[in-house]
Amino acid sequence: SLIEQKPALSAFKDQIRVTITDEGLRIELVDSLKRPMFATGSAKLEDYAYAILVEIGSALNDVASGVSIAGHTDSVPYSGGLAGYSNWELSSERANAARRALVAGHLSEDRLLQVRGLADVLPLEQGSADSPLNRRISILVMNQAAERAFFQDAHRYTVAGQKPGQAS
Repeated sequence: SLIEQKPALSAFKDQIRVTITDEGLRIELVDSLKRPMFATGSAKLEDYAYAILVEIGSALNDVASGVSIAGHTDSVPYSGGLAGYSNWELSSERANAARRALVAGHLSEDRLLQVRGLADVLPLEQGSADSPLNRRISILVMNQAAERAFFQDAHRYTVAGQKPGQAS
């Protein structure tokens, strides 16, 4: 209903997909041939995509659940810039650009649980290397079970007195 009520969002409703999953509410912003969210090979959000994410950040601030953000690319190999830079880095930088826009919309940073790049690992459209549907930002508003599982998984790797990620 938020998409229909807000003119800033309703103009782009063909690029916003909302689904209920086992983990919670998934909001995906996908590229279109006519309106990409990012320039090719860039992590800078187009103005309209930034505005959409700011609106979504504002709306999500009223929800008490944790949020996970993922950036996705198509499977066309990244061909510009630094040696070793790939769709992995690009998708991670795009996810962080989305995070910054959500926070600009007043989404509380303590609600952000995860920001990650997934490159082309989870395509929406199989078999099309350059499909704009595969270039997207996914925002997962976790349900209580998913949030609980997220923290339990993190604690599983905690070794007596160590934080996750510390070497033993």
